Amino acid sequence: MFGHTMRLAVSACAVLGASAVLADDKAAVEFEEAVAVYGPGIFPAITRLVRCGDYRVLVVYAAGTDLLFLDKLVPADNESTLAATDGLSFAELNYYEASNRIERVSCEKSGPRELRIAGSAFDGQENERFEFSIVVDTVERSYTYARTGD
Repeated sequence: MFGHTMRLAVSACAVLGASAVLADDKAAVEFEEAVAVYGPGIFPAITRLVRCGDYRVLVVYAAGTDLLFLDKLVPADNESTLAATDGLSFAELNYYEASNRIERVSCEKSGPRELRIAGSAFDGQENERFEFSIVVDTVERSYTYARTGD
């Protein structure tokens, strides 16, 4: 399971421009063959983006499930644009076998080093809606996750 999860997270990070050490591995299948075999849905697509101070929360659709990421934004190109650094993935939502559809996500800065992410999602495997909340310590790059039924 870990191998699939790691490849999926690294692929999503690579597509989103976040740094990933393993992202430069060559694909085992050519683009045309991958689309022919798996369909266009295997390629990540950003479906939601929420700004939260110097951070952004991304919902990415990849391989049949929604994934949730947090990136820190820093000035780039002579401070005319922003670049994503220090990406964080949430293992409780971002695993290979998941079949989640994130329906709502919000983020607010709740302290000098704390962000609160909240949302609702539909678990396609369990056929149930649930709410989730994540408290992120931006300095330690750690978080606490909680899930409740709807």
